Amino acid sequence: MYDWIIESNSSTETIITANRHLARLLRKEFAEKKKFNKHKAWRTPIIFSWQDWLVYIKSKTFDQINLPIYINKNQSHLLWEEALQKERGIPENQINDLSYLCINTWQRLADWNISITEFTKSIQNKDQRIFASVSGRYSALLKKRNMVDDAGLSYLILDCIKHDIVDLSEKYAFVGFIRERPAIKSIQELLAHKKIEISKISATKVSKNFSIKSFDNFNAELRAAGAWARKKHLINPNLRIGIVVSDLIENTDTILRNIREGLIPGWQYSHKSLTETINVSYGRRLSDYPAIATLNLLLHWLFRNLSSLEIGILLRSPLLGTEIVSGRNKLELKMRQIPDREWSIQMFISEFQSTDNDADVESWSI
Repeated sequence: MYDWIIESNSSTETIITANRHLARLLRKEFAEKKKFNKHKAWRTPIIFSWQDWLVYIKSKTFDQINLPIYINKNQSHLLWEEALQKERGIPENQINDLSYLCINTWQRLADWNISITEFTKSIQNKDQRIFASVSGRYSALLKKRNMVDDAGLSYLILDCIKHDIVDLSEKYAFVGFIRERPAIKSIQELLAHKKIEISKISATKVSKNFSIKSFDNFNAELRAAGAWARKKHLINPNLRIGIVVSDLIENTDTILRNIREGLIPGWQYSHKSLTETINVSYGRRLSDYPAIATLNLLLHWLFRNLSSLEIGILLRSPLLGTEIVSGRNKLELKMRQIPDREWSIQMFISEFQSTDNDADVESWSI
């Protein structure tokens, strides 16, 4: 499925994915294919998710002094809270949740190039009126403090590319963008106008059998998704069904409860095995987290020998030993001078335990 990524590996091409999960998947797939082809070393492919690429390009512009300061989602959240606190009639205990809703709405408007003026003209209820008022205050705070958030970053990068104040790659491959938002399309068109080679790749084959449905509210939508999954499962019990939900991290309990209500009516009184039917994933396996991966390698070393590559991962890990990494770097350099082999714990100690290496070994004490 991802054979094209091997051909795309060059120092002049950047791969931009629709989300971080796909970026991690492509990096992993690339490494697996290189290992399968018996390569011992290779050039790391340049792969960014769309939002990470924007942040990267912002950091590489030539005129940093005159550009606004970038703020991440957490910093933006605090700024939205500040704007909401000045709005009358909003209970204090609702400001945190409303801030997240504002961030998502603000981002959606930016993605589709909808200005706050256009939004104000189409206000239909009290909630939209409050958002329009608060977003105007939030926008003023950004301008006053010379800041740019995730939503405004694409406009800033577009302007930087127009004025040629950023160093760009010779080629860009956009992967997995099923729905091309205007903000993305504008940058793609400008890059093509600048004679930069642009390619668009679908990460997977998109099913043509899809439909759009509307619901009274978000909770009703989740319950309907659970009921749909139940219907599919009854037809084929061997199916593995995925339900993709935005903001899963912030609202995990509410989302799970509503999906369970649709999937297993009366789940509160069901057997425990039924309540655990739903597996929640944030797009990353637990074993892929650096701390867990490092711990797994250490546990494996108790029962089997580790390769030079795996030992190198442990030596480079900031999670082990002291904060001083120079000693571990020296050990890794010495190990690289030795032909690849399987290392037992005793073999590693015997090879590197000497008066010359005492300080280096001590800095890696576990």
